Amino acid sequence: MKVIFDYQTFTIQKYGGISKYFVSLAKELILSKVDLKIVSPFYINKYINEIDKEYVYGKGPLKVPDKATKLLLNINSFLYNQKIDLLKPDLVHKTYYYDSNYKKPYVITVYDMIHEIYYSESKNKAGLRIIEQKKKSILKADQIICISDSTKKDLLKFIPVNEEKIKVIHLGVDQIKLDHTVYEDKSDKPFLLYVGKRDGYKNFKLLIEAYSASSKLLKDFTIIAFGGGKFTNYENLLFQKLNINNKKIINIQGNDLILNHLYKTAHAFIYPSIYEGFGIPPLEAMSQNCPVIVSNSSSIPEVVGNAGVYFDPKSVESLLSAIESIVYSDSKIKSFVNLGRERIKEFSWAECAKKTIDTYNILK
Repeated sequence: MKVIFDYQTFTIQKYGGISKYFVSLAKELILSKVDLKIVSPFYINKYINEIDKEYVYGKGPLKVPDKATKLLLNINSFLYNQKIDLLKPDLVHKTYYYDSNYKKPYVITVYDMIHEIYYSESKNKAGLRIIEQKKKSILKADQIICISDSTKKDLLKFIPVNEEKIKVIHLGVDQIKLDHTVYEDKSDKPFLLYVGKRDGYKNFKLLIEAYSASSKLLKDFTIIAFGGGKFTNYENLLFQKLNINNKKIINIQGNDLILNHLYKTAHAFIYPSIYEGFGIPPLEAMSQNCPVIVSNSSSIPEVVGNAGVYFDPKSVESLLSAIESIVYSDSKIKSFVNLGRERIKEFSWAECAKKTIDTYNILK
């Protein structure tokens, strides 16, 4: 069976969870002898270079300003359609929702329903356009992959699809070897780790409020926020309002090697998100023997299972209690590290690829 991954996510993401998913999946599909080609005539994505060039049609990664993304998508769409007519694949696995005018049978992966839940009533034109395009793409798809049962449940709330078309396939977690030379610790105290974007439903504010409410945590720990861009003016004002010394909260940008070092050396990883379609960071933390403290919402319990300390993502007191219950107990840290080691065995890219191939085979 000849399968194509299209250009979409590789055109819009330099880094990011969706493009990382498709690259990780592609590696395993290639190992499984699937006749795979990524067709992205021009791309900005960095992960794609992890794949042997014989499986990639395209040039990159290019440096393209954000305002030129739409133009690049249009160019890629035109060139992609020419290339696909030559390659004659059996099916296409779409990597995002923009283009719904595909001639070939296609599979689509649904990651979450964040736009529908949080932006459907907003006046954000870009968000509303994604909602509309996403619905069209999903309704036209021959098979639909959801990355969690939680995402499947949310999908069925918003879009009237045939449930028989939907397959739930969990993501995998990467096992990355560490290079301790790539990072120099910037904190002289034990630290609590937060990863990723911090606005809106990501709920970083709750962590800061809980941290500021405990003189003990303020004395004994710093917070490192990895990724997500530099702290905004709003965040810096929030830190001042809560009387948090700016040396107590550190923002670090960097690559996966730095992130994995932080997972390895953190006292605990905290994930206060109100909504996730899956939630890779807790699994990444577990893979580096870091105990995880996670919210009890959306797909997070489905992914974390019994390997995390849970809290109510709407309660400062609940989060504070969860943090203090584990960071001051060596026995609990050891217990949750061991539970995490067992839990990550449930999530592999090899298994994700196997189930994805089974989904492809439905369209034979």
